[in-house]
Amino acid sequence: MENTALDLSHYRVLLVDDSQELLNNLRRLLEVDGCKIVTATSRSEALAHLQSKLFHVAVIDVRLIDDDPRNRDGLQLVRDIREMDPSVGIIIMSVHADIQDVLDMIQRLPGKTGVFEVSRSLASKFVYKIPAELEKLPDMVYQVFQDAVQIDWTLRINDPRGVLNTLSCNIHCTKLPQPAPEQLVVELDELLRKLFASHGRIDLLPIAPHKSGFSKAHVIQVDRYEGGEKGATQIAKLGEHPLIEREIMRYREHINRLTNVNRHPVALTPIHRTRTLGGMIYTFLNMNGRIVDFAEVYGIVNRQDRIDHLLTNLFTDTLSMQRRHTHGLFEGANLGNVYKNLLRLDPVELVAKQEELLTLVKAIRKGEHAKKIYLRDGTGLLNPTEFALNEPLVNDFYESTIHGDLHGRNVLVDHRWDTWLIDFADMGRGPKLQDFITMECWLLTSSVENLGWMPLFNWAKVLFASRDEFYPELPDSLKLILPIAKAHRSIMTVRRLAVEGRMGDTTVARRAYLIGLMFTLLRLMTSKFLPPLKRFHAFVCAALIAGLLSNSPRKTGMLI
Repeated sequence: MENTALDLSHYRVLLVDDSQELLNNLRRLLEVDGCKIVTATSRSEALAHLQSKLFHVAVIDVRLIDDDPRNRDGLQLVRDIREMDPSVGIIIMSVHADIQDVLDMIQRLPGKTGVFEVSRSLASKFVYKIPAELEKLPDMVYQVFQDAVQIDWTLRINDPRGVLNTLSCNIHCTKLPQPAPEQLVVELDELLRKLFASHGRIDLLPIAPHKSGFSKAHVIQVDRYEGGEKGATQIAKLGEHPLIEREIMRYREHINRLTNVNRHPVALTPIHRTRTLGGMIYTFLNMNGRIVDFAEVYGIVNRQDRIDHLLTNLFTDTLSMQRRHTHGLFEGANLGNVYKNLLRLDPVELVAKQEELLTLVKAIRKGEHAKKIYLRDGTGLLNPTEFALNEPLVNDFYESTIHGDLHGRNVLVDHRWDTWLIDFADMGRGPKLQDFITMECWLLTSSVENLGWMPLFNWAKVLFASRDEFYPELPDSLKLILPIAKAHRSIMTVRRLAVEGRMGDTTVARRAYLIGLMFTLLRLMTSKFLPPLKRFHAFVCAALIAGLLSNSPRKTGMLI
């Protein structure tokens, strides 16, 4: 061996060969240096292990039936692993007769291979199946681990608040099978060791200490230390890898094209993944100190002027470049069709979720296509789903580059009371008012905690009492309910920022706002992450807006 002091005690290695004798010899060779070894004699057995265990390196024979010169099960297994977990480093074993197949495997992959920093070839190295070469296997495993796997075991991770355990319980996969929390703890630890490789120590801090719900991804603050000196504050995002990949692609498509974008990340690097998770670092300029999200600030600050300052800072400064990046005016457009596409609304799902909520509250209706729905107290509501799916909602609108899903959890706040933007998975083109709308939806639903149905219903009737009252006054009885009073004042601020100061017909702007608000609330009605009461509140608000829109003239006019 070239290196007699290898420490491979953290390495998990899968050995695959049809010869049990060879597997035993290789196991003994690698276990001397501490490797944790699992063996398999066939492709099917190896795949079974891969389904239930995580590996760093796989050592695979080209032929898994040695007496069949045409057998290439090992090469197919390499492709299987690449599809399942491209973060695994692969070493191919072969005899001389298979050398061309092996060389093809270690060539750089053509075309798109994804955004993550993983090996661009199907396999990293190969070794001839002769004793003198196999003796070098521990060194090869070490080298492949360094080059392809890139986990820094020397990194000290300081996690006094149990961030990793919290994330392991709260990360919810929707595109991939849900791993056990124990597996997610391992993946989170290794993902951080990839993202912050070569740093001496990192401290983990929660961005949202009081958030306990499920999510496809989470954002944390990471303070770096090198030689005892604190470095720049960084924000890391960890979550299901398809979501991370989508966000990176959207960021590259939309943010990279803008210049002088204020308080947006200048880069999303480095980018790494494990079996289930992806991770990236938001690189901000001049960010430092303790960082929390807007939802946390909103929850503890009662001074309305402070909240108004943050909302104004967000929409007039942080998002100013995107608001000015207008693509064009669409006159007489069917905004219903625009929103169905923008929000990826599924009519079947909308109807099913609405029926589920109506059954829960024992509402009276005559079929899913009924125009009117009656609650138990006799209140009649226009069927918002039927209205939204079938009514032509014609209005002018400007298309702009929008964040797409702006809410309290993806706006960060620093110690200077400046706002910073994260989460770009839904960024793209859309109606210019949409970011204001999604923030209002968050204030309507997620910001109001521990309230019963009747206060929310009475508040909704105030908010959407008349199409001519865009800034309705809250009655004294509701002003006494502090969460509603706070949210109402904040919504009025958002609406003024959205509509006031625009050239052209404000009636057109307000109608466009209400149309977008109705469709966005219907999407929230289907959310898996909101409890039934909040989803029902979103439904009622959408129904009241539908009532306003059904009685409003279909005006169009210049909207800026």
